[in-house]
Amino acid sequence: RDLHSFPTRRSSDLKDNFKYDLIYRAPTYLTNYYDINLQAENNSYVVASSEITKEELAEIDKQVNNDYIIDLFGRHACFYSKRKLLSMYFKYRNDSHNSYNDDYYIIEELRKEKQPIKEDETGTHIFSTSNQYLLEEIKNLKKAKYGIIHTIFLNKKQTKAVIKSYDEYLKTFDTEAFYKKLEENNVAYYKGQYDKKSILLKKEA
Repeated sequence: RDLHSFPTRRSSDLKDNFKYDLIYRAPTYLTNYYDINLQAENNSYVVASSEITKEELAEIDKQVNNDYIIDLFGRHACFYSKRKLLSMYFKYRNDSHNSYNDDYYIIEELRKEKQPIKEDETGTHIFSTSNQYLLEEIKNLKKAKYGIIHTIFLNKKQTKAVIKSYDEYLKTFDTEAFYKKLEENNVAYYKGQYDKKSILLKKEA
């Protein structure tokens, strides 16, 4: 059972009396407007999944009852384990590398792309091959009130470039200038799941 949803359901007025906004995020769950509308009843905002196509996101925008949040830009976690997998690997190899460094990648047997792998005190995380983003699509998302920019694996200069690029785009809708600034700062980007139809979808009610 979701530990976040359980207490809010026991006190339906919690979000109105809580000092801060309650934001519910569950990337593999909030893939449709039914679940988003359900969670919005007990939370200030809900973050729509980034593991759906732009067409599915557009459908969500048409059907949701409240404003919501989207993932605008960044690498997304696609695997997590509580185990310290890098530490275990280096121990097995009798290797003295620091498992907490940020410059490790894995390459799957049938793929060429590198996926960053990071270990911290909570466990091991594997991230997407590049920074997934939305751009032209956001002009038509009427209820997407906020967008999240994930800055992991971006340096300070790149982070500022991404934020400034979106700020200028929202004023001018100049896509060419947006891409030019990212490329000038060596910021990788791709559409990722937004351009790929999901293989498995939760059955609609």
